[in-house]
Amino acid sequence: MKKISGILLCAIMCILLCSCGSKSPEDKIKTNIQTSIVQEIKEEYDIKSITDITYNIEQMTIKSYSVSGKITIKDRYGNFYTGEYDAYLEYVSETDEYFVEELDIYDLIKE
Repeated sequence: MKKISGILLCAIMCILLCSCGSKSPEDKIKTNIQTSIVQEIKEEYDIKSITDITYNIEQMTIKSYSVSGKITIKDRYGNFYTGEYDAYLEYVSETDEYFVEELDIYDLIKE
């Protein structure tokens, strides 16, 4: 009985550990958006960090998403810029990844 309980406990712990590591589709989309925004503007604004970002995620088809929102960034000199973005992402089921196909960042204004 102790062996069965031990095996069952081990199986439950493995299942819980595996589920904790996987990201939801929404988390993957948010991560890709943040990475793409940083890559797009890092040199022009000498970006240090994104201090605030909002996401409005809309599923267009089974494999495509439209995302828009507002961003606030901080450059290495301590200046803050606020603006908006629109993005279009595609889901690739073979790799279980979301790729930013289009990204428009506009109205970045120094605060």
